[in-house]
Amino acid sequence: MNNLSIITGGPGSGKTTLIQALKAKGYNTFDEVPRVLIEEELHKPTPVLPWIDLRSFASLCFEKMMDQKNKSQESITFVDRAIGDIIAYLHIGGVEVLREYELEAVRGYGKRVFMLKPERDIYIQDDVRPHTFDEALIIHSEIDRVYRNLGFDVVDIPHMTTEKQLGLIFSNVVL
Repeated sequence: MNNLSIITGGPGSGKTTLIQALKAKGYNTFDEVPRVLIEEELHKPTPVLPWIDLRSFASLCFEKMMDQKNKSQESITFVDRAIGDIIAYLHIGGVEVLREYELEAVRGYGKRVFMLKPERDIYIQDDVRPHTFDEALIIHSEIDRVYRNLGFDVVDIPHMTTEKQLGLIFSNVVL
């Protein structure tokens, strides 16, 4: 059984809030790898950042996401972004996608992906999220396209209260 459920979508869509709510309800969760890595890399003298070296940054993300997959086999776990997101960002950046990424993007994850769309009223640009809102919508569209092309059943989670979003997730995942 694939116990790892993906919560994804463009930047500024409320993924982190949803992951925190799942964690508060006692579910196993993993935080968003790219954001954590960017926060870590910003403090290094020669940081590996996606807007400087997307290929190397994608490799760092891939390693961390593989660790998440390996740690999540025992119980239902929710992850904020997954390997399909790496593929989408590489497509947007015009960088070749390694075959290994394509293979691992579907291996070990549940069949359904929960997709949240960026919302202007909650969108915040910062050092970790330098994209404009319009760029966030482009990123979202590519993430959605990638997961659908990988064969996932994409469940759109609309902008509503977190409790209602949780209800949609619980009605679409085997708990």
